[in-house]
Amino acid sequence: MTLEASPWSWDPDRLALVLETAARFFESHLADRHREHLRTRYGLTAETIARGRIGFAPVDRSALIGAFMGAGLTREEIRASGLAWVDDNGARALWSGRIVFPYLVGGRPRFFIARWTDECAEWIEPGKAPNKYKKQSRAIPLPGGGRISNGIEEPIFGADTVRPGAPLIITEGITDCTIAHQIGYPAVSPVTVRFKREHAAALIALCRPAGRIYLIMDSEDSGAGIRGAVDTGIALRSAGLVPYLCEIPRPEGLEKVDLNDYIRGGGDPAALFETAIDVSDHPIAAELEREERRRMADRLRSATIRNRAALSTGRKKGPGGPWIDKAEVFAAMPSMAAFAGFKGDGYGEHPHHSKSTTGTNLHITGDQWYFHRAGWQSGGSKFEWFAIYEMDPAVIKEGEKIPKDRFREVLEAAADRYIPGWRDRPAEGPA
Repeated sequence: MTLEASPWSWDPDRLALVLETAARFFESHLADRHREHLRTRYGLTAETIARGRIGFAPVDRSALIGAFMGAGLTREEIRASGLAWVDDNGARALWSGRIVFPYLVGGRPRFFIARWTDECAEWIEPGKAPNKYKKQSRAIPLPGGGRISNGIEEPIFGADTVRPGAPLIITEGITDCTIAHQIGYPAVSPVTVRFKREHAAALIALCRPAGRIYLIMDSEDSGAGIRGAVDTGIALRSAGLVPYLCEIPRPEGLEKVDLNDYIRGGGDPAALFETAIDVSDHPIAAELEREERRRMADRLRSATIRNRAALSTGRKKGPGGPWIDKAEVFAAMPSMAAFAGFKGDGYGEHPHHSKSTTGTNLHITGDQWYFHRAGWQSGGSKFEWFAIYEMDPAVIKEGEKIPKDRFREVLEAAADRYIPGWRDRPAEGPA
């Protein structure tokens, strides 16, 4: 199902109330047996558990709803929380019998993820393993099918621990990251093998003030962790950072060892730092870069095909005016990289919105552009860029498409600038 844009908008204070109410509720249901499990299975101390505000979602799915109602939340706010299902049959919590880890930003909960336990009472599809981790939903289901965004953003886990000048660990899992915090290391995690593209700018912003950046993913037979680490490292290098890759020693016979295992076994990440290599020196880096070049070529080829299809209607006539061909104008316009002041495709700073903390709020791919800011993005082809940033007054705003009834206006303005003398042509077009 497609996630559509949503008219739902949170008042910041109400969203903070939802998240804080949930965090306190989960914390209050973390029993001694759960703390013992976290200690024996993951090596987490009582202090770490308290500082991380780790909690538990009780088996009774109505309990969280009661807490939300007690806090004065409305039915629509509960429905939009991403932590409960609300329909004609009532309301029930998203999780049942899971350990809950909040993502803290500025010490406050901003998002949640929950891990399966033996107490979990959620339905499992026959023949399939349970989902080990489930995240807070970022969508509101619609009665007729489909979903709309609930306006809740997923930050980067561990962002609060980053310190200027201190080494920063990028690791794979929640408990890998948490135990690194416990022994004093700043660490962040994608909560999987690699970061989502939507987190690229935020990750780069976190990494810039840090000292050396060390990627320490799982060491496993499949190699997925190392590939994810190298993939993330390449993205960081493209932003001018120099990440280093660490590989956890894996005893013979073990399929997987993660950072949590390594630290609980007495290992110190500092020992891994000593053997770290520049991520670009790993053999997988060359392979991934070749794959990315192939993908970029495919995307550019696809964009070219789409543009040709869009432009295939050919020349346009005004009432008795000269002919003009969309494809001709498109070809005459500067490249998107030239419009943005880039040397080529990739991430960089938007020339018309220079207050980017990361310097990577604009992405150019061929003749397409994508502007990322404050959790949303706009973009389009060279025509949209021209209509927004090159015409005075602008025809459209960021995030809008050119209306059909104004496209001729944009086309003629671009032709005036890039095809001198086109207005001297006859209305019927070339022979």
